[in-house]
Amino acid sequence: MIEMAAYVAASAQAYWLPRLRALDACDEGLAFAAGFDTWQACWDACVRENWMRWAIEKCISDDAEQAVWEATRGRDRHRESYDAWSARMAGIVRSLYPIAPPLPPVRR
Repeated sequence: MIEMAAYVAASAQAYWLPRLRALDACDEGLAFAAGFDTWQACWDACVRENWMRWAIEKCISDDAEQAVWEATRGRDRHRESYDAWSARMAGIVRSLYPIAPPLPPVRR
């Protein structure tokens, strides 16, 4: 049973990680994404709002990314660290897009 689960996870990564590479995802983002079995699990765990906005822009549209920018604009960090602020902004992005944006197919 464990072998089947590992096969399914590897198959899922073989499906969506190349799509992120084709979109020119940064090395740090690809390394983060490689730790998840599904694109949705990666989206749900992400605390980097800039990565999420990038994915929305690449996978949906510039207009969708602009809507996210408008929703998070003006939200000051106050006394938060950048990581805490980014995680809070990621929560806002996730509230707008609870389902991970569909990744376009890899063009050959």
